[in-house]
Amino acid sequence: MSSSSTSGLPATLPFEELAEAIKGRRSDYGHISGLQLDRFAPAEAWSSLPYRPVFVGDTETGVLHGGVVTAMLDESCGMAVQLALDGTRAIATLDLRIDYQKPATPGLDIKAHSVCYRTTRSIAFVRSTAYQESEDDPVATATACFMIGANRTNMLADRRWIRAHPDPGGAGGSGWPVRPQPVRALPRHPRQRRTAR
Repeated sequence: MSSSSTSGLPATLPFEELAEAIKGRRSDYGHISGLQLDRFAPAEAWSSLPYRPVFVGDTETGVLHGGVVTAMLDESCGMAVQLALDGTRAIATLDLRIDYQKPATPGLDIKAHSVCYRTTRSIAFVRSTAYQESEDDPVATATACFMIGANRTNMLADRRWIRAHPDPGGAGGSGWPVRPQPVRALPRHPRQRRTAR
């Protein structure tokens, strides 16, 4: 099914392991906010974000801030893209369009269902719906494009890091501080001049 690399790790992850790696590899916002990957299928992610007073945008009504919904949709779309890929390539949001349908009901958790409906060699296309009680009654809808192979990090390297550094918070995946990322200098363009520092 998958070939071995020189590091001893498989070239791709089995789907169930990929989904587990994605659960532990969310952005810092995903960890801090409490965003959960509830269900998954190839190229699909169902996620939820618990209602928290700190997310309120209008203190008089208790309605969630639109930025919270935006960040959740971006994160959920990214999870769907990773579930559509083989687990070896990093991604980055290129474009995210959100159409707000109505304010979120105060006090209720918000959910998202995201589908990566097409991938090319370098771009992934995603649709997503944010809702509370029914997907047929959306709070917001989104379409997004993600760049595939956005940088040199990959999920298999993260998997190696996770194995070497057990989660101090237990199985929940929230005990890690911000994970250290390797710092790499970008190559200088041949026509770029060196500047004195």
